[in-house]
Amino acid sequence: MKRAHRKTVRAMAPERYAKVIAKLGLSQRAAARFLGINETTSRKMIRGDGIIGPATAMLLELMVKHDITPYDALRSIGINPEKAERKAEPRHAPTFYERRS
Repeated sequence: MKRAHRKTVRAMAPERYAKVIAKLGLSQRAAARFLGINETTSRKMIRGDGIIGPATAMLLELMVKHDITPYDALRSIGINPEKAERKAEPRHAPTFYERRS
């Protein structure tokens, strides 16, 4: 039996991805860490060489719409961003979240 080829559809334009991560206060590196993807993948997504899937697009758009920082998003699911960041890069880790005052 022949399988139908599934076409991959980009859920978010690369320009929009760049704009949204900037609104969230994330660099390309920080966005990759937050989304759990490779840094290279995040760069490819901005250049238009990578696919930005529907789940990623939906998460980022909801965060922007409801003014949820990456820090708040992680805290809301029980992850302590400071501890997560230290585990990710024990030597020197730039912060990828923004605290609310």
